[in-house]
Amino acid sequence: MYQGAITRPFKESLFVGQQYEDWFASYLKKKYGGTIKRPFTFERKYWDLYSTATMRYYEIKSDGKSKYTGNLAIEFRYRGEPSGLFATKADYWVHFFWRNKSARPACVVFYTLKLCISPLNFSV
Repeated sequence: MYQGAITRPFKESLFVGQQYEDWFASYLKKKYGGTIKRPFTFERKYWDLYSTATMRYYEIKSDGKSKYTGNLAIEFRYRGEPSGLFATKADYWVHFFWRNKSARPACVVFYTLKLCISPLNFSV
């Protein structure tokens, strides 16, 4: 049984993530035109795609485990440090997930609310 990206080898998870980035880049290009840019290696942890047409940065994530759990997980801290939603510098967070073990993933896109959410005043 599939145990989620956390048990996958990093290269496999990276490959899957890049497929979703490619799909969303194609969507942006088709819908808005312009050029889609990808970050240099050192910027990689802050955003995944930049659209010259929308002039916005996008963070692309996928949650393969949602197909089996029915839950959507969004990372905001890793080993005590801000990560995921709290570390991104992207304007929009794009999250692919599965509903009801469907064959195709769904996608939700939301504004990151960078000015409204702070890791300093958020606790679990």
